[in-house]
Amino acid sequence: MERAERGQRILEVAGGLLLAWGYRRVTIDEIARRAKVGKGTVYLHWKTKDSLLLAVVLNVKWRSQRQHLTRMRSDPLEILPSRTMRSYYGDFLKEPVLRAVHTEDVDILGRLSDTAKKEFADLEPFSRVDHEGEDGCGD
Repeated sequence: MERAERGQRILEVAGGLLLAWGYRRVTIDEIARRAKVGKGTVYLHWKTKDSLLLAVVLNVKWRSQRQHLTRMRSDPLEILPSRTMRSYYGDFLKEPVLRAVHTEDVDILGRLSDTAKKEFADLEPFSRVDHEGEDGCGD
């Protein structure tokens, strides 16, 4: 099995367990067993349980954004705020992980929100782009 397929299967299993059991009860052992891979294989893809479950959340959010972009490409009126909000709300209703994120469901997400805040805070300095002087004016 290809690495990407294996990683996707692990994400799907982890997402299902996160929703069914909540953050605290989910273990890497159980994810590996249900994904039919070794525990070490899970750790080849993600270093920690937190990073794996955060990847689940980011994957769902990315999928939602992709769907929204597809809707806008097929119907330019989807850019209107009322249509955008309706679409996001529809995604929210269809996707339990998105609901957990937006409602800060601690039973499902556990400490994952705190972990995400820390991880993103650590990444934030790397995401800044220095735009000084790009207008050609210089200082």
